[in-house]
Amino acid sequence: MLEKLKLFFNHQRYQSLAVLIICLAAIGIYGCNPKVSSLTSSKVKVDREGLDNEVETFLSHAEQQYKKLDEQDKFRELVLKSVIAYSNGTPINPIGFLTTVLGIFGIGATVDNVRRRKTESKLKSIIAKKLPE
Repeated sequence: MLEKLKLFFNHQRYQSLAVLIICLAAIGIYGCNPKVSSLTSSKVKVDREGLDNEVETFLSHAEQQYKKLDEQDKFRELVLKSVIAYSNGTPINPIGFLTTVLGIFGIGATVDNVRRRKTESKLKSIIAKKLPE
């Protein structure tokens, strides 16, 4: 029996090889999921489900960014309307104006204090390195 198989494969060598290659290719095509590079990292390969998850995450992040842009546009429109109303002769609300000015001043002072503290800590570390112990 083994001799008959050996003789058959020896005689039908190329046809047998072609059938073997076709079978292996079919197993590879049906058995392996196609993968592509990830949107976030080119080193990571993802399948269709992983790519769908990445796209959903990206779209939700983009939607949040659009909401932030809409909020900034609304604020800008409010400021422009206020400026136009003031230029047309509408009196300014003194309490609202004072609150706005003090808020801007407070934010500026806070930013300045943070920047000053960082500069002081950098200078202290430089001085500490240069002083002999």
